[in-house]
Amino acid sequence: MDHPFKHFVVLMMENQSFDRLLGFVEGIGKLDGSEYVESATGEKVYASRGGHPIQDHLYDPPHATEATLNQLWGVNGYTGKPADGSGWIKSIWPEGNPEAEKSFMKCFDDVDMQLPAMITLAKNFVVCDRNFSSMPGPTAPNRLFLHAASSMGYTRGIWRPENGLDISPKEQTIFEALDDTDPSLKWNLYNIYPEMNTSMAFPYVREHADRIRSFEQFKDDCSSDNLPAYSVINPNLWENSQHAGGDGTTLVAGDSYIADVYEAIRSNQEVWEKTLFFITYDEAGGYWDSVINTDEMPIAEGIHQHKDWDNENSPENSTTEFDFKYLGVRIPGLIISAWLDHQMDSTVYEHSSVPATVKALFNTEARGPDGYLTVRDQAANDLLKNLKLRDTARTDLLTLPRSSYMQDVLNIRKSKDT
Repeated sequence: MDHPFKHFVVLMMENQSFDRLLGFVEGIGKLDGSEYVESATGEKVYASRGGHPIQDHLYDPPHATEATLNQLWGVNGYTGKPADGSGWIKSIWPEGNPEAEKSFMKCFDDVDMQLPAMITLAKNFVVCDRNFSSMPGPTAPNRLFLHAASSMGYTRGIWRPENGLDISPKEQTIFEALDDTDPSLKWNLYNIYPEMNTSMAFPYVREHADRIRSFEQFKDDCSSDNLPAYSVINPNLWENSQHAGGDGTTLVAGDSYIADVYEAIRSNQEVWEKTLFFITYDEAGGYWDSVINTDEMPIAEGIHQHKDWDNENSPENSTTEFDFKYLGVRIPGLIISAWLDHQMDSTVYEHSSVPATVKALFNTEARGPDGYLTVRDQAANDLLKNLKLRDTARTDLLTLPRSSYMQDVLNIRKSKDT
């Protein structure tokens, strides 16, 4: 398709399911409160609106590969057949825990507007309601899929290179494909904190440290019309990533960060009119979702040689056998541009859709099949596939609403500092 986009910006947040954030938002989610999962004691635990973005965000559900397989396939684990979602809270609380289970099924909505920036963007731009993590597992393999349309068989929980995650130089990333195709396109990684530096597991990225910039530089690059063709933005894991666990991160700070990224792009009308902005999440973080994808994915030869990833020094992060035949849990996805009005897009997307979109936008030629990185981005739907573009660019939504819970977050941080 013909398009006006010169820049593609991707913001990948942490550990939320689609239903948890958007399931009760009118016109976007499809939850009505009749949905439930069965507990280990046989009780029905219903999805409900009105979640608290701080108090209902303190528990960090298990979300390693083995835990996610048990949630999707039941307590006996992966079967090689499509998931049925039979194990959600049974696997998390095998003895039952009514209060925790009830909090776990709390979702957010557009009545209390606990996440005002995210919900406002969802009501004004494109919502992808069949966007899935690339595999049923944690941060590292899913972020590897974002960059390389493969995790190279990795299923474990180590997400930092300095802790043992090191990818072979022979594995190509979308960054290398961009440089090989046309060095003038350029790419940058913004806001790479030590806690969220999975992209640094690729030797090619480490060799191009000049492409790693701060979030302040992102804002400056937007203001000065100096964005590269492709930008990946990271949150700070324990501050604004929306990862659960009560270690300083909250849904509130993450919602504000989403607004900051949007407003940086929106601050320059010229940049705004030539930028495609995609907000997604690495995985669902153990949270329930009502939609399960049962499509089979193409599998590259040798992609699940897990023995190569075993590390006797980290038995708690031992490899979980998985053949990458199915996608993981559904996650939020928003496509934002001056040329887009609100619409629902039910095309199936996964993290490999991002490198597929880079290829569609910039005609990259990677070393894989048909110029793609792997069979996964070759098969993935790109984000341009079903976009309906406006005839004229939008000039509204200069700023987004901010959460009324932000003072509570500041108070929590102040108490931690003292």
